[in-house]
Amino acid sequence: MYAAVLVMMLAASSLAAGADVVISEIMYNPSSVVDTAGEWIELHNNGVSPVDLADWQVNGNDFEDITIQPDEYIVVARKLTGLVGEESFEAWYGNGDGIWDASDANFRAVDGYFSLTNTGGTINLSDGYYADIVSYLPSMGADGNDHSLERLGADTWNESSALYGTPGKPNGASQGQQQGEGNTITILADVGSAHPVIGVITIGPDEGSLSGVQVIPNPGAQKNITVTVLVSDPNGAGDIATVTASVLKQEGVETVTLSGQGSVNQTSASFTGVMQMDYYNVPGGYLVRVNATDSSGLKATGIAEFDYMEVIAMQLDATQLAFEDATPGELHEVTGDYDPESSYAPTLRNIGNAVLNAEVSGTALSNGGQSIGVENIKYRFFQGDYQSVSTTPAISAINLEAGEMSTARLDLALYIPPGTTSGNYAGSVTIAAVS
Repeated sequence: MYAAVLVMMLAASSLAAGADVVISEIMYNPSSVVDTAGEWIELHNNGVSPVDLADWQVNGNDFEDITIQPDEYIVVARKLTGLVGEESFEAWYGNGDGIWDASDANFRAVDGYFSLTNTGGTINLSDGYYADIVSYLPSMGADGNDHSLERLGADTWNESSALYGTPGKPNGASQGQQQGEGNTITILADVGSAHPVIGVITIGPDEGSLSGVQVIPNPGAQKNITVTVLVSDPNGAGDIATVTASVLKQEGVETVTLSGQGSVNQTSASFTGVMQMDYYNVPGGYLVRVNATDSSGLKATGIAEFDYMEVIAMQLDATQLAFEDATPGELHEVTGDYDPESSYAPTLRNIGNAVLNAEVSGTALSNGGQSIGVENIKYRFFQGDYQSVSTTPAISAINLEAGEMSTARLDLALYIPPGTTSGNYAGSVTIAAVS
């Protein structure tokens, strides 16, 4: 008998504590975000003891375990958090970093699994013994205008006076209510300007496998580099006036204005833009400086870095050379120049961003069963001494610097040995870029 009485007393104590937990606020039809990301329910413990909500459900669905303290307000959100840039309760009411913690607000919130109908419905908060059941209709207010329904009494609800409601706080509509006439106090507030804040800076394309960002140049052409940045402003995303990105290159500073891509939440927005690197820019680390300015002229600066990789590449403007009416016993020349557009005069162009040397090899010229040995093909750069071509690649140290129009003159010659029979001979010379 004693054990049975004890069990009944414990059950009665649990019911009494549970009866103190009520639904105090409902956001059932937000307009700034989609319903799946913006719906939430606020719970209030109006008792004097903590209540463990581990076994509680909303409309038969579990939500994250939490113990609600006396006089505490907590939020059960349909989608508490998401990836940076995704809509969620945290993105709407917090700082948009994808994590709900003390840096977002001074109240606690948990994930729930429920759906609130925009045309009205019933919400059942229960632990299996005690239930708080409330019903709502659009005629009660908060229908698609970013306001919430706040509980003023046991069966009394009203649309919140505060835009976005008062999650985690006492209901504003119920504060200061009294019978009879009251006195009006005019509230004045001088809201100051706050500095913008630079968030995550993303640079692309990232074409390497190492940590950090590696960008590979386009040989002979410019490389587009995309800069995307998340900027926040406590005065609202609309207070962000301009966002720019700058990179220091050897020819000077390039600055581009980033375009707004839309608000992430009330205080944050995404901006993006494209800056260009030339193929001959020096390889190594580059700093990108992002500056954000708000409508009051207040500024913030952020820094990101990328590595511009080394590329060794060359271009030849001649693909075929003909030695016509070549006479045996004589050396016949085709002279080059420094103009990469003149295909009749060979020119080698450095289209990378590193010092370039040339690796030369070739094949004999043949005509059926007749041939002219590969050693009879001669080459030289910058009008130096002629060298004989070999089937084995040989490096010619021309040390051609990188630059917008860095070229080397290439002269080719062919010696026709005495006794060579007449006819059309064909062979090749291969020139490769090496460091």
